[in-house]
Amino acid sequence: GHFDAVMMTGGLEEVKAKEWLVKLYDFLKAHPEEVPEFYRSISISPEQYLPDYIAGMTHTYAIKLLEKYFNYKWDSIL
Repeated sequence: GHFDAVMMTGGLEEVKAKEWLVKLYDFLKAHPEEVPEFYRSISISPEQYLPDYIAGMTHTYAIKLLEKYFNYKWDSIL
């Protein structure tokens, strides 16, 4: 899948984490303006730049984006 390179550790439940990464991927694909220009400059294809962007995120940053875009608190995500 898109996120095979993303390592989720620290007690996160892997299946739920992957579900939320897919939600984040789908959101960013629909809203490319939310992706930093650096990543969008890699390719015009979100299928190429989004995995790089998401794989490079720290857990904390990914959680902040999930909270921002989906209004969830981390304890409700898992």
